[in-house]
Amino acid sequence: MGISVVSYTLKDVHDEQDYLRSLGKGRTAQVQRDARVGEAEAKRDAGIREARARQEQVSAQLLSEEATARAQRDFQVAQRSSTS
Repeated sequence: MGISVVSYTLKDVHDEQDYLRSLGKGRTAQVQRDARVGEAEAKRDAGIREARARQEQVSAQLLSEEATARAQRDFQVAQRSSTS
């Protein structure tokens, strides 16, 4: 008759020099750096998309104003030629 261990759970692991904790610090710093870089890139990309959208809006507005001015001019020209 004997005892057989099928599974076990570790609740705490530590060492005298805090080597294991130091390993985690390096990885944590790397993950935090990657998160900051990712956030900065996302903000940059959002700024670029916003600037392009504003540029397209201004361009569309200018085209609309140009079409309105042409229509007004054509109307005035047509009025003058019908009164002559």
